[in-house]
Order: sequence, then C-alpha cells, then structure tokens
Amino acid sequence: MRALSIPFGIAIVLALAPVGISAAESEDSTHCDTLDSCLVALHARTAGDDQQHRDADLALKTRLQSFAPEVVPGLVEALSDANLSVANLAARTLADIPEVDAGYLPEIQAGLDRDLDDLLFVLCDMSGEAPMRELVARYVAADSARHNSEGYALRNCAKRAFPHIIAAARCQPECNPDQYDKLARLMRTLDDSRVELAPDLLAIAEAPETSEQVAIGALTIIAGLEIEAPNLGPDLLKLREARPELANAVEQALIGVRASAAALSFAARLEKAPDVLVLRDLAEIGHAGAGASGVVVQLLHHEDSEIRAAAATTLGFIGDPSAADALIPLLDDPTDARLNWAAADSLGKLQSHSAIDALESTASKHWYPPVRFAAEQAIQHIIHGSGRDDAQRVNHFPSLFFRFFDIGRDLPRCERPDVEIVNEPDSEKRYAYDDPGLAEQLAFDLEGDDFVEAPPDPNEPANNAPKPRYQNFIRVPKKIPQEPIVALQVNRGWLVGSNQGEWGGALAFVSDHSPTQIIIKENVVDIHRFGNQIVALTGLSHMASNEGQIFQLTQSADGQWSAKGWRRLPGAPERAQLTTQGELLIDVYAGGTLILSPSGAFRLAPCDNAAEPAAMP
Repeated sequence: MRALSIPFGIAIVLALAPVGISAAESEDSTHCDTLDSCLVALHARTAGDDQQHRDADLALKTRLQSFAPEVVPGLVEALSDANLSVANLAARTLADIPEVDAGYLPEIQAGLDRDLDDLLFVLCDMSGEAPMRELVARYVAADSARHNSEGYALRNCAKRAFPHIIAAARCQPECNPDQYDKLARLMRTLDDSRVELAPDLLAIAEAPETSEQVAIGALTIIAGLEIEAPNLGPDLLKLREARPELANAVEQALIGVRASAAALSFAARLEKAPDVLVLRDLAEIGHAGAGASGVVVQLLHHEDSEIRAAAATTLGFIGDPSAADALIPLLDDPTDARLNWAAADSLGKLQSHSAIDALESTASKHWYPPVRFAAEQAIQHIIHGSGRDDAQRVNHFPSLFFRFFDIGRDLPRCERPDVEIVNEPDSEKRYAYDDPGLAEQLAFDLEGDDFVEAPPDPNEPANNAPKPRYQNFIRVPKKIPQEPIVALQVNRGWLVGSNQGEWGGALAFVSDHSPTQIIIKENVVDIHRFGNQIVALTGLSHMASNEGQIFQLTQSADGQWSAKGWRRLPGAPERAQLTTQGELLIDVYAGGTLILSPSGAFRLAPCDNAAEPAAMP
C-alpha cells in the first residue's frame, strides 16, 4: 500500500488551524495558490449547505483537482477527518481524479463505511480485481439496488465487474437472500455488453453440482438481461427438460433473452387466462413472440375491451404480417376509439401494404382526430419502411405499450359547446352536490375485506420467535359504506352510483322494498335515461391510468339489474349532460368534449372556442 505522506509543514499548519472559519475567510481560502495552502483550506471547511458553501466547495474542489496526482495522499488522509464536511469534499474530489492508486483501497473502504458514497466511483477507476470485487459486494449488500449509488457506479465500469457478478451468482464467497433479484435489476441498466454474461450464467445453472437455489438465481439474472440472445434458447429448453424443478425460472429466462421458444409459453398462459400484463410482456420480446400470434388474434374479440386493445397493440410489436387481416376491420369498430388507434398503429408497424386503402379511409373519415393522425402515421411508416419503435423501447417499454390509454391527451376540452342542455327533473335525478340528503337517504354498503391482528395461538410456546409480520394478520369481512353522488329514479327504487377515486366505487339499485343490489363495482360519474335505454358512465383518471366506459343497464322480469359494457371512452368521463337533441355531451379527461348519439355514434362536440388540432404529436 502506498504510504500517506503529508508534508511536515502542512501538518503543523493543520494542527494550528481554527476549527471553523467565517464565510469571508471561506471565500478567500478557495483561491489557494499551492497544494499545501489548498489542503489547509480543505481542512478548514465549515459545515453548511447554503449556496455560498456550495459555491466555495466547488471552487476548492476544482483547485484541488488541478494538483492531481500529487494531491491524492492529502485527500485520502482527509477521508478520516472528524469533520464530515471535510471528508465529503475530499471524497467528491477524489471521485473526479482518474485512476487513484489501488494501494489506497483500505482507506477507500474505511471512507465508504462512513457513507462517503462518492468513493464508489473511485473503486470503479482503480486498477486490479480487488476494487471491483468490493464494488459488487457493496452493491449486493446495499439496502436498495439499481437506483442506489453502488448501482450508478457499477454502470460506469460494468464490464470490468462481470467476473465478480458471475462469482456473486455462484454465491461466492456467500449468498444474500435477495442478491439475485438485485443483480437482475442491475442488468437492465447496463449497456448491450451485458449479453456477454449470458453463457457463464447458463453454465452455472447447467452444472450438475449447482443447487436449485443457485440455479434459479442464475436464471433470474438471465431473465433480467432483457436483450436478444436467442442462441441460448435450445440450451435453456434442454435444461428445463433435465431439471423440471427449474421450469418457471427457465421460462422467465427464455423471455429475457428473447428466445422464440418463449412465444409458446406466452400462448399457453394467454389461452389459460388472458391478461393485459402478459400481453405487454409478450410484446416486449418483439419478433421472438410471433409464434403466439394466433392466440393474440383470438383475443381481438375478447369481451374485455382493454384486452382487445392490448391484443391489437401486441400484434404490432411481435411482427406477424398475417395478423394484418384481423386488424383491418378494427379500424371501423364503433365501440372503442382506443382500439381503432391501436389497430392503426400496429398496421404501420407490420408494414401492411394491404391495409393502406383502409387506413386512408380512417385518416380522412374517423370521428376522433388522434385516430385519424395514427392512420396517417401508419401510412407513412408503410410507405417509408419506418414502423419500428426500437429507439423508444429502450427507455421504458410499458409507457410505449400503453399509449392507447392516453391517445387524446392533446385534445382541448370545449368550454362553450354549441349545444343546448336539458335540465332533468329533480324528482327523477338527484346529485349529491345540490341535494344534501342524498348521501344519507340512499347510502349502501359494499362487501369488502379488512386485515386484523390474529389472536395468539394457544398451542405455540410463548418464548417462540415472532412470526413474520404478514403472518400476524388475518382477513376478515368488512362492510364499506358508500355515499352516492348521483341517483336516478326507476321502477320500484333508485339506481345510485358512488365514486371514491382510487378507492373504488359502485353502481347499485336501492329498492323501495327489497335488499340493495350491487350491479357493478366501478367509479360512477353519472346515470342517464338515454333514448330507449339507461346508461351509466364510469371511469377513473389516476396516475398513469385514464379509463372510461359506458354501460347499458337492464332490469329482468324478476327485478334484477345487470350492466353490459357498451362503449369505451378515450379517457375518464368528467361530466355528462343530456342535450335537447337527445344526445349526450361528455367531457373526457385528457380526451376532449364528445357527443354520443343513442345509436352509439360518437363525434366531437361543436365548439366556438377551441379549434380542433391540425395534427397530433
């Protein structure tokens, strides 16, 4: 190890230096002319996080760096200073000095134990294997991973750390319970060179002496690679056959390396239980998922409109050209503008020349501007061969996949629509905002769950160690009070709707004589007699979600009410009013102001103060 060598004169000055200095003296100390005077200024730093202190620290840090490499011993010595302001400034300065001698590793480790996290970047620049081993070990042991300081440092020198990542995957020298998940999360932040880890990780899982825990861990890291390495597919399938207990982990690894065999797994999962998130994961593996296209096409006709839109979106990403024939009719589906948008977007990705005529019709005639724009863009993708979204895929794939949730974000709300509104009779329609008695008179309960602490087990010794927290609670039934915000009088009672935002809501029938019926559990915005039917407008805009749906409500001969999804809105409804023309005027959150006819046809509301956007981004 290189010995610390502080000149005797500096040591005497430091010993005599005052503990703190004034702001003016601090300012002057940053203009030091020599290495010795700058080290004196460093040790004279006072604590403070105001702008004046920050500016002074930056000036002194810049000046100290100008004396590299001779300044390194003095900075290393300052890491142990009792004043953390001094130690932190020394650590920040060292972090920007390239190739600090590895002989200082013990002092760097001691500084890291004091939470001088900038020294992690010093490890990254040090030569030799020991600093890399230390950095990986600290990443694995950290309370959080990927977005912590250790993770950021590893990104700067990841390739040098590869051998030590492999050693950690072998549980050498030891295993932390969650280290595999941490290493898998780290993979997603590294550059494309991370694919080089795949063969060594697979070798760990294949080795006969590897335990099930370690094999699953290595496969978990492979899954975290999220990069094309399809040549691993056959070997992964052999591993699954040889060790059936690894089947689930192998499946995730197949997905992670974008192996075509993963498509069969996705197809089986979707056939068993269609799910939007499974469709998203299938879409993310791109063309490797084309083998699941047949199952996804079937989901274009699923009863759940969200699954239909997600299926249409997935077909564009997995790139099976034969799916175009199933997507073209969806351009005209009157029930869901989001589905129309997703179909147009995917036809552009698929480079489907056979869809150009249908897309041109959509681009010129569709009622919703974002769909028209998507069709125009699809045509350009087809003509110019630019249908892929790989550049955006790198950043955050879920945001790219779920764009159909937010297609109308740039449409303005019409403040003065050119329509006349019907005032519904108070005797038939009640709103909580102008009827204080509504909430109490027509309140109802939902059946829900609560969690309470479990009573002690009389058969368990009192001196036993406490159970994990989740085992100390049990689920018990609970009634959740609902205060209606809207009520519509119908035969023998009231249709009422509650809306508690992210906490949920419900549509119910509060009978004059019978028990209350819960019809659907959705946030209700309004209920209307609409033509010869009754409809409920539901939805929620919260965080990344923006959804709205209109349900048709019917009552059977025995008095039971039911709801059927009728139309999807391009966002959550904010307000719905009947017009003198017998139509509904609907304000949609981040989706514009719409008119809906009793036949189910949409159009934009005529508006005298908001011009329709000429183009959509």
